[in-house]
Amino acid sequence: MKFITLSLTVGLTFFAPIMGGASEIMAAEAQVIASISGFSGSWVTDDNETIILIEQCDRDPRSFCGYVTKFKPTRKKLENRSICDARLVGGLKPVGNILQNGWVIDPESDSIYNLEISLTQSADKISLRVYQGRKRFGETVIWTRAKNNYAKCNDPS
Repeated sequence: MKFITLSLTVGLTFFAPIMGGASEIMAAEAQVIASISGFSGSWVTDDNETIILIEQCDRDPRSFCGYVTKFKPTRKKLENRSICDARLVGGLKPVGNILQNGWVIDPESDSIYNLEISLTQSADKISLRVYQGRKRFGETVIWTRAKNNYAKCNDPS
């Protein structure tokens, strides 16, 4: 069995086992790109009050982060400004069809939890496993892809 290194234009490098020739290499690369792009985009949280933009992290393009792009406003304008663009998800590393070894902040309690995100059979849903300590004692929530893509709050685009 041979291993190849896939260095993608998005700045991520994967090591993929390959048995065969060039067509198998191209198929493996296409599969990696498809799984990465499945995570990127705007996601509605399970409480239907917040939209999180998941994309490559600014400081570490090999990781994925999530930023608040739309939310149910509070009565305090200063608090609203601090929520907009807040990074609530970070450190997620792609491994196959899973983003793992990440973290998520619960803004209501300021608690930080471990996080793993996996693609579901539906292209418009992702499954988040949120836990402290052991993964099996955690909770799974489903986020749904937003109908529109939302830019970061302070993004001029």
